[in-house]
Amino acid sequence: MKKQLLLTVACVFAFTSGVKAADNEVWQLVTDTQERVVMSNVDYLLASDEAEVFSVVLKEGEMINNVTRVTFVKEPFSTVSELTKSSVSVFPTVVESTLTLSGCEEGEAVRIVSMQGMEVKQVRTSAGETVVEVGDLPSGYYLLSVGETGTTVKFIKK
Repeated sequence: MKKQLLLTVACVFAFTSGVKAADNEVWQLVTDTQERVVMSNVDYLLASDEAEVFSVVLKEGEMINNVTRVTFVKEPFSTVSELTKSSVSVFPTVVESTLTLSGCEEGEAVRIVSMQGMEVKQVRTSAGETVVEVGDLPSGYYLLSVGETGTTVKFIKK
């Protein structure tokens, strides 16, 4: 029930956050580690049952992982910092058997998580391009996360 309430509150803020007040303030989501994101950049929150942590999934596909608590504040738009873009790329995003990653550092952890929040696969990157076999996964939507704080990309397994 607590997770449903949190997701509902986040959705309400997301739908209303695109409107700036006359004083140029916007709603922001603030994590327990003080990372701030304008609510219009939040796609959804991802948590599995019984988990003590969850992830904030951003519209660009990036994730803020291992979050235990969020708060919402309304602050001037100019105080919001932009997230840096990653040089990691994943292709294709609609896949039958293999994904190719480039721009990763050697040895980084790659996690694939189902939309139910279950980790279904983990591999380590190699130098240059890394090929990840996903042919054994059931059809559906997945999140691929690279590194500890890394880039997260949504993909579809046919």
